[in-house]
This record gives sequence, C-alpha cells and structure tokens, in this order.
Amino acid sequence: MFSARYDRNAYVRSARRVGTRLARGAGAVLILLHLPLTQTRGQDIVELARRRHSHPDTALIDYRSRLNTLVSAGLIVDRLAPPQLLVASELASAVSWQRERGLQIRMLGQRYVTSFGRDAEAGLDFSQPWFVATAPGDSLRVLGSIELPTRAAVHPFAQGADRYYRYELGDTVTLLTPTGQVELVEVKAVPIRGDEALVVGSLWVAAETGDVGAMQIRFVGKPLWADEDDPEGSTWANRILAVSATLEHGLWESRFWLPHHQELELMVHIPFISEVAVPIVFRNEFGRYDVNTGEPIAWLSPDSARTPRPAGGEEHTEREPDARLTITIGSEDEPEDSARARTTVTAGPWEGGWEIIRPPDDSLLAYDEWDQPLETPASRITLPSAAELERRARQLAPEIAGRKTFAIQYDRLPELIRYNRVEALGLGLSARWDIPRRAFWSVGGSVGFGLADLEPKGRLGLRYDPPGARIDLSAYSELHLASSTLTDERRAYGNALRALFLGRDDADYYRASGAALTLGKRWGRLRGRVGVGYEDHRSVDRNTQVALPRIWEDSIFRPNPQAVEGGFWRGDVGGTLYLGEWTRPTDRAELTLGFEVGAGPGSIEYVQPRAALRGRVDLGGLISIALAADAGWTGGEVPPQREWRIGGLQTLRGYEYAVGQGDSFWAGRIEAAYKRGAIAPVVFADFAWAGDTEEWPGDDPTWSVGAGVSLLWGALRADLAFPESGDPMFELYLAGML
Repeated sequence: MFSARYDRNAYVRSARRVGTRLARGAGAVLILLHLPLTQTRGQDIVELARRRHSHPDTALIDYRSRLNTLVSAGLIVDRLAPPQLLVASELASAVSWQRERGLQIRMLGQRYVTSFGRDAEAGLDFSQPWFVATAPGDSLRVLGSIELPTRAAVHPFAQGADRYYRYELGDTVTLLTPTGQVELVEVKAVPIRGDEALVVGSLWVAAETGDVGAMQIRFVGKPLWADEDDPEGSTWANRILAVSATLEHGLWESRFWLPHHQELELMVHIPFISEVAVPIVFRNEFGRYDVNTGEPIAWLSPDSARTPRPAGGEEHTEREPDARLTITIGSEDEPEDSARARTTVTAGPWEGGWEIIRPPDDSLLAYDEWDQPLETPASRITLPSAAELERRARQLAPEIAGRKTFAIQYDRLPELIRYNRVEALGLGLSARWDIPRRAFWSVGGSVGFGLADLEPKGRLGLRYDPPGARIDLSAYSELHLASSTLTDERRAYGNALRALFLGRDDADYYRASGAALTLGKRWGRLRGRVGVGYEDHRSVDRNTQVALPRIWEDSIFRPNPQAVEGGFWRGDVGGTLYLGEWTRPTDRAELTLGFEVGAGPGSIEYVQPRAALRGRVDLGGLISIALAADAGWTGGEVPPQREWRIGGLQTLRGYEYAVGQGDSFWAGRIEAAYKRGAIAPVVFADFAWAGDTEEWPGDDPTWSVGAGVSLLWGALRADLAFPESGDPMFELYLAGML
C-alpha cells in the first residue's frame, strides 16, 4: 500500500539533520532538499529497498572500526524543564567484524559521571554485543539481543511487510560526495493494523541501490511488551514505556553503508504521575573504518565457544542481559584475584559468533584518547526527532498503537493525598482521557474531598501537551495556597508530612473557584509561561488540631487568616533561564522572573514582580554548596491572600510559617555539605525580611543557622535550626536543596 501524500512540516528539519550527519559520515560537501518524487517512482523505491533488504551487498567482507558507547539515565520532574542527569557512562572499544566469522569487541577505556557522589561507580560492560553491527534483519530491534522492546518489530521492508504498513513519500536528500551524487528518498512507514509489533517513522533509501541510509522510528503495537506471563498487559506498558530510535549509516569508500550513529531512547513514565519520567539513552558512535582488510580476527576464545551446538544436544540456558549498567554505592577494595583486576574474555554463539575482551579496571580508567569531553547535554537525553515520532504515534488509532486512551493520572502528588489544617486528611482521584487520533490533546478531571472541611474540590480541563509545550484551559473549585501563582505551583507534598508528623503547616489557604488559561513553552535553556484567569475567592477556616506528636493538646495549628472575598481577575507572566550544564549533576543554576497583575472587589488593583535564583556548585569534588535567593514586591492595593510570607522551610528554617508578612519580601539561604554520598552532613544559614514596599530591603532581617544531615542525595533532610531568638527547632522534610 503506497501513497504519495506530501506533508511539509517540522519533520523536514529532522530530514535536514539526518542529511547533515550522513554527509559527515560519507565525506559529502553539500546537501540539497528536493520536492518529493512521483507515486510511480515511490513504488519503485519501496520495491528496490525490499530487494536490497532481502539480498544485502556481499562485497563487504570485513571491517575494523572504533566504537564509543554511551548509556545515560536522567530524571524529569517537570516536562517543561530540562531533564536532570542521574548517571552517564561511556565505553571506548575497538570492533572487528568478518562475514560468516563473527564479531570481536576489545574494550579500551571507560569513564562515567553520576549524581550520587564520588563513591558511586557506574561502569558499563558488555555481557554480549547489543548494537547493530551491519544492518537490522526482518525482526527490527535496534539494540539487538538486549530485547528492547520485548517483541521485535516487523521491518517495513521485510517480505510481506505491506500487510502491516502503508508508505508515504517525504523529502529527497541529495549528498554531493567527492566521487559523485547520492540521492536518498524519505519513505514514511505508517502501521495499518495493531496485531503485531511495528514501527512508525521514516527510512531514507538510496535511490540507486535500495540501501537504507538512515531510519528514525517509534515502536508501536499492542504486542510490543507482551510476554507469555502477561499477554494482555502490554496496553498498559505502552502508556508507561516509549521506545524511539535513530539508526544512521555512513557511506564509506563511496560504496559501503556502514554503521555511523545508533541511538535508542527508552522513556519510562512513572505510573499515575504525568510529570515524572526517566529517560534512558543508549548511543553508539562508529568511526575510523578500515574496510575489506583481509586480516582474520585474532580470536582469544576457542571456536567451540562461538559455534552453536547441534540442536539435538543443545542445553537450554537463559540469556543474561546484553548490556549492564551497574551502580555500586560505597566503594570497597577489590580482592587481588577479582575478575575486575584481570583481563577477561567472554564469548558466545549468537549472531554468527562473538567475543568480548575486557582489560582490568585500572587499564580502562587510564585510557585518555577520548575524542571529546563526556557529554550529557539535553540533546543527548532526548532524540532530535522524538516530538515528531510521538506525534505520529499518537495520530494512530488506539487499536493500532496499542495504547490505552484512559488512565488514572495525577499531575502532582498532592492531588492524591494531602494533610493540612483546613482539610485534615484530603483524598483525591484524577484521570485523563487522550482524544483518539488528536495528537497531544486530552481531557482531564479531578475530584477531591477533605475529611475535616467536608467540602468537595474539583477541576476539569482541556490540554494540548506536545513535547516542550503545554496549553491548559480549565475550570476549578479548589483549595489554593496564599501568595502562589495562578497555577498554584507552590503546593508541595512534603508539607503534608510536616503537618501530620510535626504539627507545622507551612501555608495559608483560601478557596478559589473559577477558570484559567495557561500556556507554557521551553526554548532550549529558556522556559516561559503566561496565564490569565478569573477566580472567586472565599475564606476557609482551620478545621483540625490533630497532629501525631501532640495529639492530646488543645491548640496545635494557628488559625487560617481571612481572605478578601469576591471576584478577581489575574494575569501572570513568568520565565526561567537554566544556567550552566543543567543536565550535569553539579555547577548549575536557574533564574526565574515573574510578573502578576490583578484586580478585585472595591479598589483592589495590584502588580507584583518577583525574582528567584537557585544554584549549586561543587568545590574540588568534596564540598557541595547550594544557594537560593528570592524577592517579591507589590505596587497598589493587594488582598491578604496575595501578601508575601516568610518563615518555614521555603524561606526561614527555625521559625513558624508567616512569622513575617507584608507587601514585599526577600529571602536568602546558603548551605554546604561534605560530598560523601548517600549520607552527608550539612550546615546552613537563612536570612529573610518582609514588610512594606516603601521600606524594602529593610534594616533588621531575621536569621537562623543550623546543621543537619542529607539522606539519599537530598531526598530526605533532617536539620536542627537555631533561630535568632527562641528555642532550637527540629526540621524534617523532603527534597532539600542539596
């Protein structure tokens, strides 16, 4: 099934990028983009590609190459912010391949960087080859035997693949090489059924020979993650796991299409929480080819280890994973006879025979012939074509993509469970429905209920959510935090734990009912947001005095302040600039600027600019220093629910929340930790002031100092804070600065 439909869209940019990389691999000097070919010529291109796929070029006898392999894992907690690096490990190897004889990998060097401290090891090893040594077969799995995804997809040019795909023409890329002109035609593969593991994406085919010069694909289909134990569970897996891949070849000696760049991204979406995801990237870069040398591979293992046993006497063995990324927390000296202190050789019979030679750790870490610094920019954590591939996948019918359109899904944890002095225990249910065949469009809703205030909360909204952007149109009636932005971004799940277990509620509340339109977008290192809405504000009361450490006392929580009630128009503009290599674990910062305007009942009209700076730097790999500075100002008449507060974890540890309040404020903090790993001692100092705008910056700030311990790399903090006046205060909270 073939179609000549031509859609010139953002994917042209991806074609241009692919052409640029191919030209670099082929030694080309110029790239031209042409209009698409005719339908008849397109059918000929597809047939030529099928024949070449079934009968590859046998003139390639052997090659030797250098290979750099990078595996990186990141963490996304905000879809409009750059992902943060967790670990990246790179391995340099020498590769020898020989037709019908097999593949040898000789490891040369290794390096890694992690966010888990200087004692965390992140060594990358091959337990068997997992990259594509020449070209993939009919069962398409970019990482070979690593089995991602569980079930290999049908190659678009395999025999009989037209039962599963229809084909469309895209751009034609022409490479002008020193020896002539090479024309690559983009063929878009679109699945037409959902009973098999398939791909959606583009393949660039050499018009003269039918060789595939590049492909960018997204794996789809209901059986993609199915196995014998759970044949129906794959529809949920397709919502949680997304696999995209780029496979590019370079034209060597003007004839041989050999591996040049291979990249696979596994995006793991945390179940039930839409904002949190873990991108894992596998990348292979080939170079320095010697083709058809005629030199045999110098095997170190016996032939019997690389030759499959006869079927009658073959013993069943379970494969180990093809690549392992192992992190060891707490370094210990290896024994003298450890395998990591010796050269090891691993061999196996799969893929025509293979052998891996691994020198000792000291030799790997001493390697210094890297072509470039260890890279971990955002472009290496998400594929350049990920947005377009995701769009194409979501345009497929749900039964073809194999993805459930309805799911229980929370944007933030406080929508699920919370605890505060207004609601006591609050519970919520949130769900989202993806509109079929409308890429990135969805309808979401949430309902909540507090056991103490006995008032329902709810939100209903329409969302457009492509990669790097978000548009939300929503109506709601919810409990909001005082002095928060229009989108109520200050709500944190850690405050619920403090309210329940320590009896300290670091927030003031009011009820907001209305509607809002918010738009967010990220351009590289810059993130912007704009919102407008109308809300009816209503005061709420303290409805509980229950906290576990002081359950029998009569008064624990302070009263909730009254709000000016009535209708308010609110407009908000903000932007964040990410400074430094944000995806690296250290030496980074973010600068946020914002501006809100509002008008309410009576004479209330106000403007509120605000600014925040947060950063972290490591000194000598031993000391980590974190800095934070916040400030806000007010012009005009502002209601109490929009005044700034200081005190509590966000601004001034060692004091109760709202120890200071006013039209303007500033707050600063600095803390330092000895970078030892999962457990690190911390010292800190906080300074803050709040008052009338005319008195800013004030002449008598409030301060506190303290010390504590950071656990699990900042996931949990326990501090003892000493305020300027008053008794020391124990602080226990989640997601500390360090």
